[in-house]
Amino acid sequence: MSQQELDRLGITSAGLPSYFEPMMRDLDRATKYADAIAKEVGRFKAEQGRWPVVLDIGCGSGLLTALALRAGASAVLAYDVNPTMATFLASQTLAEEDDLPDAVHVCGGVRDGR
Repeated sequence: MSQQELDRLGITSAGLPSYFEPMMRDLDRATKYADAIAKEVGRFKAEQGRWPVVLDIGCGSGLLTALALRAGASAVLAYDVNPTMATFLASQTLAEEDDLPDAVHVCGGVRDGR
């Protein structure tokens, strides 16, 4: 994965806590995640005959959500316990040229019943 491919996913570190920046620019890390996600999404499709719905727990920046969609997931349910991160992801455009954002469902925060 090149920096341009990573940038095309539409995920930026702008507005995120500073500790996300190194992770967002680590191409080796992103490539390994992209390869692993593509492999498993493809395996699911081959075995089940349909594209999977992926659950991204701790969605943070949305990188793994975007990679799952890019790999062919029919939808991603993205959850983060931190409502700020969930709001951040919900506000991101994961792929402006596609209608993929309709396939992303984001929720966040903890409800403790009080």
